[in-house]
Amino acid sequence: GNHYVVGEACDKAGNCKKQASDAFYMDNSAPTITFEPNGNTTYAKSHNVKVTANANTGSLSSLQYIISSNASANPNTPLTNGATLTLSNNTGTFYVIVKACDSAGNCTTASSNPFSLDNQAPTITFGTNGNNQTYAKTGSTTVTANANTGALNTLQYTVSTSNTATPNTTLTNGGTVNLTGKTGIYYVVAKACDQAGNCTTKASNPFYLDNG
Repeated sequence: GNHYVVGEACDKAGNCKKQASDAFYMDNSAPTITFEPNGNTTYAKSHNVKVTANANTGSLSSLQYIISSNASANPNTPLTNGATLTLSNNTGTFYVIVKACDSAGNCTTASSNPFSLDNQAPTITFGTNGNNQTYAKTGSTTVTANANTGALNTLQYTVSTSNTATPNTTLTNGGTVNLTGKTGIYYVVAKACDQAGNCTTKASNPFYLDNG
């Protein structure tokens, strides 16, 4: 705050005079930093966070940030006060670490709560991946999807003569697809999506069927 030095002088006759100095402006209050929102543990492809710093006393002189999986990382990139940062293109737990300094040299470094990012698509595995060009009346395979990060949201499949067909039938993870009553070369095409919106479409190797 504002402080003064006040002095009083008196002579032997008892005459006194009191006088105050001009104001000294003192600032030992470090800036405060806020994150909106302050973390989000729901897995998503990206998260936005608004960063605001308040000098409290005096004025803000610098504001820097870094996005890191280490909550103790050192901020090194200039940031406009009140700007919105986007966390994306990563998978795992990440933090926004911010350092704010005021004109008196007081500094604050703060880390946000964790943000959960998922940009890794699911993987799909076929229990029996085709029948090695051996014609048979029937074929079957299990379809298993792994979200890798976060949780699986949907799993669909179709049986088609095209390995680029669009899956449209819901399947329980690890469920069995039966190929019966068909003649020709067929594929099981599966599509798995996780809760963050990452999707993988994969076709099995061909099944050779003969019911003619």
